Order: sequence, then C-alpha cells, then structure tokens
Amino acid sequence: MSLELVKKLRDMSGIGIVDCQKALKEAGDDFDKAVELIRKRGQQIANKTATRVANEGVVAFAASDDNKTGVIMEIACETDFVARNEDFVNYTKSVVAAAVVSDAGNVASLMDFSVNGKTIKEIQDEVISKVKEKIEIKRFTKMTSESGVVSAYVHFDGKSGAMMSVSNVVDVNKAISAIKDLGMHAVALRPQYLNVTDIPMEVVTKEKEILMAQPDMQSKPAEIAEKIVAGRVNKFYSENCFVEQLFVKDDSKTVKQVAASLGNGSEIKEFVLYELTSASTC
Repeated sequence: MSLELVKKLRDMSGIGIVDCQKALKEAGDDFDKAVELIRKRGQQIANKTATRVANEGVVAFAASDDNKTGVIMEIACETDFVARNEDFVNYTKSVVAAAVVSDAGNVASLMDFSVNGKTIKEIQDEVISKVKEKIEIKRFTKMTSESGVVSAYVHFDGKSGAMMSVSNVVDVNKAISAIKDLGMHAVALRPQYLNVTDIPMEVVTKEKEILMAQPDMQSKPAEIAEKIVAGRVNKFYSENCFVEQLFVKDDSKTVKQVAASLGNGSEIKEFVLYELTSASTC
C-alpha cells in the first residue's frame, strides 16, 4: 500500500490515516473505490446518528460580495466540543455561504445544492463521519435588499445572532458597522416585533385588558384610565418593538433613528433574531 496514496486519500477525505488504510485495503488499492467506500461509510454513520438529539451548535451568517443578500443559519450538533471542532466550523462556513448563492428556499432543497461537485448532504455526511455526531441544518433565513444592505451580528459564543436589511444606505461600510451594533442590541434585548404594526391586534387587546385590570385603575374615571393605559401601551411598544427601543449604545436615540441616519429615508425593512433551538422573526 502506497503511503502517497494514503496521504492523498486523507487529504481528500479528512478522515484518519487508519481509516484511509482500511478503505484502500478493502478497495484493493483502487483510489476511486476507496473514496466511494468512505462516502458510503459516512452515509451509514449519518443514518445511525439521525435519531439522536442535537441541541448544541452555532448560529452562522454570510453575505454576498455586494452585501445585498445575506443568510443567517442555525447548524446543530450534539456537543459543544464538536461545535468548536475545525471540521464542523469549516462546514458551517461553507454551507451558509452556499445558501447565499443558491436558490434553495428550505433546508431540504439546500441539501441537494452542489459545491465543488458535492452536494451539501454529501459534504455533511463526510463531516459526520469524522466527528461521529449528528449534524443538522435546523433552519435558515435569507434576506435581499435592492437599495441597501443586509448584514448581521453573531454573538461571540456563536449561540445567537441577529440579521437585518436596511434600505437606502449611503455608506455601505458605515451601514454594516451600524447593523452589527444594532444586532448586538437585538441579541441583548430580544425584541419580539420589528414595528408596532407587526403586533397582532389580539396581543394589543390582551395587553390593554391586563392594564385596565390593574388595581390602580379601579378607582380612576374611565377617561383618565384610558389615557393612563394608552401611555402604558406606548411603553409596551417601546419595550417590545425593535425600532421603538432606545439604542443601548446611545439612549438619546431610538433604533429607528439610528437606522435613519444611514441614508436618505433609511429604515430597517426586515429583521430576524436567532438563538439555538428557537427563533423569533419579525
């Protein structure tokens, strides 16, 4: 068995030397057959791990070169150790970048997308064969902005992130920097909605009912009570709507005002907040 052949197979597959030697021996030193055996074994390992629970992983982001399209994605694995593994990290980078350029609208379609002659499913199975854990793309969101930019902030631990599109920006680099700050704000305060108009009417009605039922409202005349409730509903808006929140880095401005400063009529058009195993979209 040629050491050069073993090295070539290892460089191509990324699996251990012993596994490469076993594959080549079984394939009778036929390199192509050895590659096929490794892929089949990767699929077998993937099938065995498919029913396991994968609650660790990362939130990842990638954007197109012109920053007009972006994707935020949750990729899960079983342990935090694998989430920091080089093979897993490289896989997350490649798969989120692939989602940016593909037309896939869901995870199933993305798994059939090819990168350098291999589908995402095949690439994923290869990584699974190395780390011996379940790996799963749980979900992704794709945004496009014709007149602005799409960018994101991913928290340092990789477990949460926020992506948004901002329209009519003047300076792209300034906008990207601002979006990172706004995304950091979103990860910290976790707003439930983008705009006031995004709040379902039943949520607003329920909030008003709760406020009207407060003990300090019982003795108030109806007209006064309604004004007090209106003020408290506005406070509810400012706490739960992203653009109405006071910006954490400068509380003299709202998020809406920070976005507006990025161009002529600039505003946040879309926003999504991702956390491992759960997501809140607006």
